[in-house]
Amino acid sequence: MAKNESGLGTSMAGSWIESTIGPPTECPEDWTTESYRFGPYTIRLAQPRNPDGLLDDPTVQRASKATDYMPYWAFVWPGAPMLADRIASQPWPSGTRAVEIGCGLGLAGLVALAAGLNVTFSDYSPAALALAAHNARLNRFDQFATRIVDWQSPPREPFDVVLGADVLYERRCLPDVLRVLDAMLATGGVALLADPERAVADGFETLARNQGYVVRCEPAETRMDLKRVIRGRIFRVSRRPPL
Repeated sequence: MAKNESGLGTSMAGSWIESTIGPPTECPEDWTTESYRFGPYTIRLAQPRNPDGLLDDPTVQRASKATDYMPYWAFVWPGAPMLADRIASQPWPSGTRAVEIGCGLGLAGLVALAAGLNVTFSDYSPAALALAAHNARLNRFDQFATRIVDWQSPPREPFDVVLGADVLYERRCLPDVLRVLDAMLATGGVALLADPERAVADGFETLARNQGYVVRCEPAETRMDLKRVIRGRIFRVSRRPPL
C-alpha cells in the first residue's frame, strides 16, 4: 500500500492552497490526462488544463508574497521527460530504493516505479505530493511513499538513487541540492539530475566536485511530443570513494 510520510490527510482537498483549481478527484473538468511513452513504459499523467492560470490565483499570489511559494508542481518541465527517458533506458537491481526530489507531478518517479524501483516521491508542496500519489494510482501503482522534504533541512535517510528533474533552476538551488545529497544519497548510490542546459546550472559540476562528489555530465535529449526535441544534460553524481 502507499505509505504517507508527509502528514497529508486522506482527502486531496486538504493538500490544496490553490483556489481556482480543484483536485482531479473532485474537479475533473480542471484537468487533462496525457499519455507518454518512455522506452517500454507508457505513463498516464494527470496535469492541470491551464497551469499558467495558477499564477493569477489570488491565494497563490498571497502565498508567494509570504513564502516565495510558486505552483511549480503544475508544469511538465523539460528535464522531467529527459530524466524519464534515462531511467527507462537502463537496468536497475531489484529492491533499489529511489527518492524523487522536487517531484512535482511525479513523472520521473512514475517511470522509476514502472522499472521496478521502490520510489518515494518528495516535494516541499503538499499539492505536488497529492498529485504524484494520484498519478501513481492512475498508473495502477500502490507500492510507493510520499514525503515532505525541505531542502534547507532534509532528513538523513539514505537512498540508493536520488532523482531530480529541473531542480537546478536558480543559483540558490545548487547548494540546496547538494545539501539534500549529503543527507539522502547512500554511500555507493547515484544521483541523476536532469537539466535542460540552463546557464545557472553550469556551476553545479565544479561545486559538487569541490564538496567531494564525483560528477559525470552526460548529454541527453528526449522527444516530449511529435513537435519538440528537448536537449540537455544529466548530472550523474556519486560520492567520492574514501582514500
